[in-house]
Amino acid sequence: MYRLYLFDFDYTLVNSEQGILGCFHRTIDAWHLPSVTDDTIRKTIGLPMEQAVEIITGITDASEIDRFIDDYRKDADIHMTPGTHFFPDTLPTRKIRRRWLHGRHRPHHRLRRRPRDEALARRHRAGHRPPRHGEG
Repeated sequence: MYRLYLFDFDYTLVNSEQGILGCFHRTIDAWHLPSVTDDTIRKTIGLPMEQAVEIITGITDASEIDRFIDDYRKDADIHMTPGTHFFPDTLPTRKIRRRWLHGRHRPHHRLRRRPRDEALARRHRAGHRPPRHGEG
């Protein structure tokens, strides 16, 4: 038996599409940016947030992207969980998860920025690509 199982979240365990769409639309409206279609946003689900914001909004300045993400996070803190639903086939996994956490509440979705994500985003904006598996 393994001690740790890792799962991709969006479109694997849960469908958070409605939450993501709503958060993007509300943040875009708050920034008075031109509206975009749901399909435009859907195509970015799973990408790093910085890349998704650039594609969806056309913003290219790193500090502006960071500000947009901060505003998106504030909206997500309120609206993401109600817009996120487990796929029916994942319910047994969810029960296992509860046992592992011993009943402690942990939020299902929260955008967090880790130092590694920040470094990758900076390199991506600078035109560098991360090394592929097996490359030095």
